[in-house]
Amino acid sequence: KQDKYTKAQTKLSWKQDAWKEMNTKIYDFYSKTLSNMRRVGNFSKKVTTVSDSTKATVSASSGVINGTQTLKVEQLATAGYLTGKEIQQKSGNKIDSTTNLVTLGIKGGTLKFEVGGEVKSVNIGANTTVADFTKALREQGVEANFDESQQRFFLNSAKSGEKNDFNFILDDADSLDMANRLGLATKADYEAYDQANGTTTDLTGMEFADKLDASNAVIYLNNARFEGESNSFSVNGLNITATGVSDTMTITTKTDVDGIYDMVKGFLKEYNELVNTMEKSYNAASAKGYEPLTDDEKEQMSDKEVEKWETKIKDSILRRDSTLQSVLSGMSINMAKAFEI
Repeated sequence: KQDKYTKAQTKLSWKQDAWKEMNTKIYDFYSKTLSNMRRVGNFSKKVTTVSDSTKATVSASSGVINGTQTLKVEQLATAGYLTGKEIQQKSGNKIDSTTNLVTLGIKGGTLKFEVGGEVKSVNIGANTTVADFTKALREQGVEANFDESQQRFFLNSAKSGEKNDFNFILDDADSLDMANRLGLATKADYEAYDQANGTTTDLTGMEFADKLDASNAVIYLNNARFEGESNSFSVNGLNITATGVSDTMTITTKTDVDGIYDMVKGFLKEYNELVNTMEKSYNAASAKGYEPLTDDEKEQMSDKEVEKWETKIKDSILRRDSTLQSVLSGMSINMAKAFEI
């Protein structure tokens, strides 16, 4: 009796596993392939090409009218970049991430800067290291790194676009000197300071950081001007990503006949594969007389014989299964129906 119930339990477990595998295949077909076929928009797919794909990529929604349009990329969106000048310790030793900023001759204080229209600040104390400084900048919205091989700081705004640019606020002698010792002061910073304070600084022979201001992207679609913080635009169903400055290009949109054909063909292929799998399981050869083996029975057989025996049972586990027949019948009936859109 115990062997009988153990075998029945094993067989039920195998049947559950077989249904799990079958359910996965059915659900994948339903949620992916069949769902795509149910969307009307997928039968009016558009394919869009641009005359110079090195300058822009374009895709179109199903609502875009077939035809040709013009596109010109006047300017790309960029982040703000500051390349610091080479700096050095008073001792002449190489600077690394653990170097204390005091060794650069900095007295300490607060360095203010503007990011995206907001005033932020970083405090530099007696124990502030290069790593501490770059981390503080990143926490305030400015990406920062110190290149030990070049012995200089590299800073950039986290996002592109004029709105997201950053600039240091060097409105007093101490902050200007601090920025200079960090290699972050530009020539424009000195000129702005002199103009604001009525002073004249001798800039002869001085080295400065170089700042590249952030910019917005500017494109012309059918001669209409569009400006944005990033290089991606969504205009009247067209998704445009500018990748290079260009002269006037052409955008051609047409119905994606090949894509629709491939979608339908793929649906029929997967449907047939699924139905064939279900029919194979339903019409499997009988395993009458085969029952799961007990441990004692397995010991009297080779591993290959055991595997062959169990495979025989598992392959027929859904034979003449009423639930499987119901699903098969439902799919066949619905596939034979006509539907109006």
